[in-house]
Amino acid sequence: SYLAMSKLIAEKILAYDTHVMKYGARVHQALSEVLYQGAGLGAMARQISRLTDCQVLVLDSQFAVLAHEPGDGDPGVDSADIIAQVRQRVAKGEIPVVPDDHRGWPTAVEQPAADGPVTMIVSPVMLGGVTYGWLLVVETHNPPPRHDFAQHLVVAEHGATITGSEMLRLRSVMEAQERARGDFVHALLYSRFANPHELAARAVPHGFRTDAPYGVIVAQTPYVGAEAGTERRGSLLRGIQNMPGTSGYQTLTTMIGDLLVVVRQVGMNGATRGVREEEEALARFAEAVSRELNSRVEGAGGVAYGRPGVSGPGVAASYRDARVALAVAQRLDLGRVCGYSELHVYAALLELTESRQALAFATEILTPIRRGATPGLTLEQMVLAYIEAGGNLNAAARKLHVHRNTMSYQLARASRLMHMDLRNPDN
Repeated sequence: SYLAMSKLIAEKILAYDTHVMKYGARVHQALSEVLYQGAGLGAMARQISRLTDCQVLVLDSQFAVLAHEPGDGDPGVDSADIIAQVRQRVAKGEIPVVPDDHRGWPTAVEQPAADGPVTMIVSPVMLGGVTYGWLLVVETHNPPPRHDFAQHLVVAEHGATITGSEMLRLRSVMEAQERARGDFVHALLYSRFANPHELAARAVPHGFRTDAPYGVIVAQTPYVGAEAGTERRGSLLRGIQNMPGTSGYQTLTTMIGDLLVVVRQVGMNGATRGVREEEEALARFAEAVSRELNSRVEGAGGVAYGRPGVSGPGVAASYRDARVALAVAQRLDLGRVCGYSELHVYAALLELTESRQALAFATEILTPIRRGATPGLTLEQMVLAYIEAGGNLNAAARKLHVHRNTMSYQLARASRLMHMDLRNPDN
């Protein structure tokens, strides 16, 4: 009868929901034990992989890998390819970042792969409506068995929630470490230590050797505010901090406004230094920083580095050199990684032009021709074009789109106003 059939359907639904709730409780308990132990994201990914027999990846909000567990039934799918495709799908809106109910429900997607398509469960790791990362479960079969797939959806749902708690805990720890490291690096860059003993005491927790040579690398990055910007800057600092390099050499990173600052160890003993080898090592690492920065940040600016120096005073001097080199590289629009040593002539000119005496001298020299105006072009523009052309009158006239005779007449006029012959190279 209709009544009997309705009761049977209701019992079936209740039995199914009870089964899912019981299984969910077991999964929650298994993952909570890992959380309470504080074993980290790697252990969390291993536990999820044991429950599903699948490959598991935990990503941060910028799709950087935080934990990866291949699993016993790994189908051999390239994780980098998976991450790239997930990033594209999220950008296109095929995978929702924030579901309507602000809960991280898993989404099942089919991904193309070299050995055929694979099914993957993607669940945003959300806390308080904010996406902190992603949990990916790669199925070993396509299509996966129906019952196993239903279980894996439950594991992904609970796993994303508990993984978010672990990420939040780790994030607070990392932020505290980054703040402490940032304070120490700021003190290094601006020589804020009262004496060498204070430097030695504060250097120990950060692995900073006070007898080793260091060089400073600076890079211009676009400033991004708000919560997303804080997360992005933290991800960038951690990425640069953990870049592969020479074994046993320390790297410290921090942000000063929109400037990325990297303090890189380039030797083991400052008493027996090889300056050329140190500069070559610093130049190689600066190139690696530039590649990493461009892969992570869109619209990143130039990268420059200073001359290596020993201990805290050496870091402060190298930071000053790097800032000057970056300013010169930006003025010259070089568009490549530059070191202070290769730009030292320009750096000296830059320091000279920014002095009070130089500004007074420039004002005194240029004031007469700034007063004299010509239709369309000023005398100052014509004189500067002539100097930039190396004293080539024809080249300067072509650049300004004026006749050669006009250019010659205006230069003679400027020479009279300035009381010096501009055709004379010494002048």
